[in-house]
Amino acid sequence: MDPLAIIREYQSLVNCVHYKDMYTDGRWAALGEGNIDMDAITKELRDSNFEGWIIVEDECDEAITNPDQVTLNAGAYVEKVMRPLLNN
Repeated sequence: MDPLAIIREYQSLVNCVHYKDMYTDGRWAALGEGNIDMDAITKELRDSNFEGWIIVEDECDEAITNPDQVTLNAGAYVEKVMRPLLNN
């Protein structure tokens, strides 16, 4: 599956995007650590003047054992990586 291609194809219908990262073997990854190109998706949303919601979910293994830290890490990723991309 290519999330970026799907967003481009159905752009007029997209009003909510669910960010969730994964490795190529299908295991869930912490946000920004997997193979999903979050930067490209974020830039596409920005460039298409997306005005909907972006929801972040993390189901990596660490989310089970240390959910508070995973939440903090995801928030830091959003602030450090995603917000600057959206504000360009």
